[in-house]
Amino acid sequence: MLAVVYRRASEAREWIAAIEHSRELSDRAYDEYGAAGNVPQYPAALAHYWEYLESVTPVTDPWRPPAHPLLESKGLAAERVMTASRIAIVEEQRGNLRLAQEFWSRAESHAGLAQIGARDRDALKALIAELDRNARTDHRPPK
Repeated sequence: MLAVVYRRASEAREWIAAIEHSRELSDRAYDEYGAAGNVPQYPAALAHYWEYLESVTPVTDPWRPPAHPLLESKGLAAERVMTASRIAIVEEQRGNLRLAQEFWSRAESHAGLAQIGARDRDALKALIAELDRNARTDHRPPK
């Protein structure tokens, strides 16, 4: 009985650590992206967050790595759409059109699974612009 309690406590700690890791990557990525202003520099944290999103699978029950600790397939796809779109926008502004096209393709490919209304580049750009306008006021609790 005690072994089961220790195992479950260990699993819970691992799950909580995965949640914290995901949140930290996300916060860092969007803080860098938002701080870059109208002419963003390439935010390394945004690329790192993309790599993380591509490395995880949707949440499972019971949870086990490499599953995302919270996002099911639709939510994970939406997060991939938003992140790939932001990288594409940054790359367009930097004049790297080949890489921008690669990330637009990735965003569009995940948009169907995410079941968001925006599925093409122009619609995704408009969605990101609206989300970024609305996100200017940070409602996150202090760390």
